[in-house]
Amino acid sequence: MSHTKKLRFALSAPLLVLLAAGACTTNEGDNNYYQQGGTGNQGPPGPPGPAGQDGEDGQDGGPGGAGNDGRDGRDGRDGRDGQDPSGTGGYGELPDEYTSYLPECDAVVPLPDLDFDLFAEDGHSFYFQVTPEMRVAQDNQTCDYGGGGPVYELGSGEMSCPPSAFNVRVVPAGSGTCADTGKVELDLPGQSSWRPWNEIPNFKLDVGEFQDQKFKSGDKTIRLNNGQADSTIVREATALAIWNAMDYPAPPTRFVKTQSNVWDYDYEPGVFAAHNMVQPYKKPFFSEQMPDVTSAWEGQGNPFEGYYDAECEYSKPSNCEDAKLKDIVRTVQDAPKGEGFMAATEHVIDWPRLHQNQCLSALTSTGDDWIHNNNNVVIALSNDGKIMYLPYSTDISGGHPWYPDTPYDAYSGYYGYGYGPGGGEGGNLAELCKNDPACRTLALDTCDAMIDRFEELDVVNTIVKERCDTLEDVGLKRPADGPVCDQLEDFYGDRPQELREELDYLRSTDGEGGAGPGPSSGGSVGAGGGIVGPMPID
Repeated sequence: MSHTKKLRFALSAPLLVLLAAGACTTNEGDNNYYQQGGTGNQGPPGPPGPAGQDGEDGQDGGPGGAGNDGRDGRDGRDGRDGQDPSGTGGYGELPDEYTSYLPECDAVVPLPDLDFDLFAEDGHSFYFQVTPEMRVAQDNQTCDYGGGGPVYELGSGEMSCPPSAFNVRVVPAGSGTCADTGKVELDLPGQSSWRPWNEIPNFKLDVGEFQDQKFKSGDKTIRLNNGQADSTIVREATALAIWNAMDYPAPPTRFVKTQSNVWDYDYEPGVFAAHNMVQPYKKPFFSEQMPDVTSAWEGQGNPFEGYYDAECEYSKPSNCEDAKLKDIVRTVQDAPKGEGFMAATEHVIDWPRLHQNQCLSALTSTGDDWIHNNNNVVIALSNDGKIMYLPYSTDISGGHPWYPDTPYDAYSGYYGYGYGPGGGEGGNLAELCKNDPACRTLALDTCDAMIDRFEELDVVNTIVKERCDTLEDVGLKRPADGPVCDQLEDFYGDRPQELREELDYLRSTDGEGGAGPGPSSGGSVGAGGGIVGPMPID
């Protein structure tokens, strides 16, 4: 296993960037520290975020609980006493094994010989086989947060880390041929969407961790997302389908059936769930969609304001080009703010892509992103020396109850409140662009054209209804999906005109987006200490 190592380095004030080389992330794909999330499953402690990012008093708390106050020491994990591995809680005495009721196949072949395209159609099936001891370790996140779990473990059984399944049976949709993987890495990642086995978790499956194998597509790692963050699996699938249809690089997704010997034991044989399978930002994605990309980082924060906690997800060289990213950050920091900013940075920022990204974020109402929450931040560096942002963890979209109204500008005040930082010469690239008349005009004009394209696509029928109908056609629709599908039809039907009116409002306020609400002394849309603060240097 290639262990991720955090690299810490300081730049000229006020910048501190945290980057990590390597490509093994135990919580890969879902570093969600939501402003309105619950208090459980929190990350390592961090100091309060910067002032000026606070929501109005009327927004405090939000529908998710008390907010992520400093993310102090994962106190939320103490609440799962019923699943204590000591046997005093909900597990009781563990069975020797979980009996497996594997899906039947006409023929079982090695995984590399299973001739199917992971993302060509919906309805593939995955049956996960784990031991009772591994189930306990996964439920208790033994391998997370601590750099790989304990060095020594009692007993003579299998090691807990990396978390694993002793086999996964993969059955392509409509096929009589299947594959058994043997031992593979199987992690239960997530923050706000994290769940234990008995509540349908997210899965990160790495078939190449313990043996040299991969899918025909070249993928070794796939993500199976549960839709449990008040979203269902429909929101993410719909949002990413829109980004792709609008010719912006984004991961493909498919609905899949999931089963396990754990659920067969806990409930009844044959019980199943459904997940949204997403291709991660790894070599197969970049080779197919973005061959010019040489490095990509994923994390949280804003490097241009002095904090970015990230890990290297992909690199053509042996490690991500951290030095080049540092140079780009310095260039942006040193560039004149206001008029001339875009011209001074166009050799390091892919401004056309950035404008498209900001518009698609608004069109899909993806609120938990680099613009509105300094979260789910994926930065890709191309061989021309320019960076761009990629969409990530888009389950919080389409009028999601945590972000029902996501404005074009993070702090415009257009909906009576705003997200993220506000005002001043600092901020993310979208805010810095706003203060340059030429950049602002190009950004808003780009979004006008994209709204036209969005309407031409007839998104409600070609994407929303298609995804919802397909979910039913492959037998994976569940009661919670129907109301969300109806809500998404309404949302995306109204969204183009709503965004046009918002852009007209922004132009009428001379590109500044209005004064918006001023900062308060509370937390960021919740009672707490901000989003993510600058990280100290060791």
